[in-house]
Amino acid sequence: MVFVLAAGITMLFLVPGWLSQPWMLIKLGFVIALLAYHFACQNKMKQMAEGIFKWSSTQLRIWNEVATIFYLR
Repeated sequence: MVFVLAAGITMLFLVPGWLSQPWMLIKLGFVIALLAYHFACQNKMKQMAEGIFKWSSTQLRIWNEVATIFYLR
């Protein structure tokens, strides 16, 4: 993940004109959303490892299924 982010940032420094393109802004929005999802999942896993279960299994299942639907689009 770190390598891919570094490569993407390098690409934008090499071709800064892409930041004015609507497709790049949409893509960056998806990248930011995916990073937020990644860190939210990491936080949930850390809580569960510590024995803290704030969400039920049904809520976790819904969380997983909604993310899967977004991946398919």
